[in-house]
Amino acid sequence: MAKPAVTASPKKKKEKPIPKSQAAGMGAKDVQTCRNVLKKLVGSKLAYFFRVPVDPVRDHAPGSVLPSFRPVLDPNLPLFRYFEKIAHPMDLGSMAYKLDNGHYPSRDAFRNDFELMITNAKTYNAPGSPVYQEGEKLKAFFEKSAFYFKIHGTISHHTVHSLGSG
Repeated sequence: MAKPAVTASPKKKKEKPIPKSQAAGMGAKDVQTCRNVLKKLVGSKLAYFFRVPVDPVRDHAPGSVLPSFRPVLDPNLPLFRYFEKIAHPMDLGSMAYKLDNGHYPSRDAFRNDFELMITNAKTYNAPGSPVYQEGEKLKAFFEKSAFYFKIHGTISHHTVHSLGSG
């Protein structure tokens, strides 16, 4: 009498949990590319004003006075406050948090936050002011960097190599 054939039950593969940084749908390579870009930006001397969120009091933002101090001030002074003029603040530290915690669904969303940060700086600060000028320089640094092209995915590996590391 022949023994019945033993059939092995297929083993279920354990699904790896999605890393927190990819929770919104960005792929691992894109997350790593954005991390590299962020590291390059944060390490730049041009990023001084952009590494942490704006604190209007700490940063002496014009017109950013607490309501309790308004009566002592000249009523003719312009008293708009930073958060009244800038509805969606952004900085490199917040971008790092969002990237690490999976808030970016794509490289474009990451780039959009960078552009928002620069737009905010240019909206709030007068042309010619240090923050305005550094914002323009940081944006130019970002755009000229080989990492910028990697984010856009618009040039070949060979071209990125020939551009150098920025």
